[in-house]
Amino acid sequence: MKKLLLLFISTLLFISCSDESDNNVDVNQSDLVGTWNLTKLEGFNKADVKSGVFSTNIDNTFFGKDYNFTFNFTENPNNYYTDGSFTLVTIDKDDQTTEISSNTAGNLVSGEWKIENNKLVITNKTTQASTEFTIDSFETNKLTLKETINLDQSNDHGTSKINSSLIMILEK
Repeated sequence: MKKLLLLFISTLLFISCSDESDNNVDVNQSDLVGTWNLTKLEGFNKADVKSGVFSTNIDNTFFGKDYNFTFNFTENPNNYYTDGSFTLVTIDKDDQTTEISSNTAGNLVSGEWKIENNKLVITNKTTQASTEFTIDSFETNKLTLKETINLDQSNDHGTSKINSSLIMILEK
């Protein structure tokens, strides 16, 4: 159950959005067109979730390895799709390591994309869920994306506090 929740929180990182940054990187829509290789993925998740009698605390770091994973961006229309696989390694607060082979990057499978206010906004074709990545840096063949989640919610079913961060580097 804990591994499933861990996977859920890691996936939440990919499908939620919130990142504040003062970086203003000059990237045009046409700059993204083409095939980009995932060369780095790393981050952390901290979460406290309480619902009825269920309560859990997650504190882990994660990174990717064995990359054979691409993002393919087209223009007019601005569509994307991903292809390939990589290994997601998660290390929890007790130094237990879990490795999962993945052929998706969370919710990022295929859909539409746009650049807006120094952010790459990706919308999943099936779920219509959007993810916003801050464009941290851009060179002709290298794109660094960041995402930060700070979520504090309470409702009739319980409370959840989530603090997560992700850095993803794509290279042509």
